[in-house]
Amino acid sequence: MPITTRLIKGEQDLLAGLAQTLVINIHTGSRHISQNSVLRLHTTMGLTLQLTESDTPSRQLDIALPAAAPFKTLELPIIVFAQLPPTRDGSPIEHVIGMRCPWAEEEKPLLLQFQPPFLTTSRLHTAFLHKFIHISVVGLSPQPLRLQEPQLVATSTCPVQLVSHNPVSGQHLVVNAEKRVALMWELQPDDSPSTPTIHTEFSIQYRPLHLSRPFVTYRCPFDIINYKTLFVVEARVEPTKGSEFCRASTVCHLHICVQRVCASSDTSLMYEVLADQTMWAICAKTAGVISVETGERQSVTLDVMPLINGYLPLPLVRLSKYIPAVSSTRGLQGDSHPRLEPFSPGQVYNGSKGSQVHVIAAATT
Repeated sequence: MPITTRLIKGEQDLLAGLAQTLVINIHTGSRHISQNSVLRLHTTMGLTLQLTESDTPSRQLDIALPAAAPFKTLELPIIVFAQLPPTRDGSPIEHVIGMRCPWAEEEKPLLLQFQPPFLTTSRLHTAFLHKFIHISVVGLSPQPLRLQEPQLVATSTCPVQLVSHNPVSGQHLVVNAEKRVALMWELQPDDSPSTPTIHTEFSIQYRPLHLSRPFVTYRCPFDIINYKTLFVVEARVEPTKGSEFCRASTVCHLHICVQRVCASSDTSLMYEVLADQTMWAICAKTAGVISVETGERQSVTLDVMPLINGYLPLPLVRLSKYIPAVSSTRGLQGDSHPRLEPFSPGQVYNGSKGSQVHVIAAATT
């Protein structure tokens, strides 16, 4: 009966970024294990091993085995630590421990799968000309982790300052599968018209909530692009002249105002009016092209009809870059067609988003 080896990891999932204890189980079968036999382990990049917490983590580990008689079982605890890479989607991290036993000719691979304990996401928010970076630390594991010292720093020269709006101290930050932590930094750009990509690195320290272990630092890069507001769009719905209120089934005026607030090479714009067809009927063309120079305001008025009464959300106005048709210089391929390109999030600020208008019931006859 041959000697068998297996790796016991327990009932819970293995977590990347945290030291955990595994057990190598060796059953001698009908054979002896002689004194000073050596079990050799080596790992893939990013996974380290230790026999005790005082040992130096290493990708290679030699374990001296005690003598064992037939039909005995040896249990050898080892400490494993898988590095936690920048995580944005919660995908598992796979590693392999190669085990070379003195009683076997071939190396035995032991497959391990580590789950990230959390992931991080970033989003750019706009409040008129002010910009904010919202970073979320989303817990993925039932094991609670304590967080501290969140930082977001620029890793390249850039014309902005990153100002933290997070608590400095006194507030415990904890994440698990049911909790997430939201963090905020304000971008304060200079007056330069250029908007080069901002390369940043987010870092935060973490450790198990109920264990007195040293904090480990997690790092994740984020790139911030197109972070200046170029255009501000405002819309309002008013009753026709002579009427005091907007009424259902009665034509009203939708006033759209577009203002350029930052220099840009995009001067031709297409506006599109998007409305819930159960609430609004657009009584005119729902799209058009306008030209806006720096500091200029362009206004458009459309006829719209509310179909129901109540507090109705205003129709949404969407701006896109309008690229006119360009004639071929050789005249062989004919004229190209005009096309639209979307703006990046944050380049257009809709000051009327979420606004409502009070529509009273239709007049009775």
